[in-house]
Amino acid sequence: MTVNPSGMPAVELPTMLEANETVPFLSTRMASASAADLESLAYVGRVVAASPSGTPMLTQVLQDRLILGSAGRLEVVFGIRHRNEGPRLDYLT
Repeated sequence: MTVNPSGMPAVELPTMLEANETVPFLSTRMASASAADLESLAYVGRVVAASPSGTPMLTQVLQDRLILGSAGRLEVVFGIRHRNEGPRLDYLT
């Protein structure tokens, strides 16, 4: 098991789907794992998306501890909304 810098256990979600970019300016991905693969965790408190090299890209800290209990599967969907504002134009001059 991997341990993160704070000393807490970290588990990789083995199933990662390709990015879904069917909505303009939005890229979403889904990762999942069987709850049996996560039974060594007492709870889920944070979800981190990392690049293939391991660099963290997105972090979501949950408001409370997610206790898997009788869940059969954990699925996480995260997305990035792209925004291009460009230069502002003053149409009144």
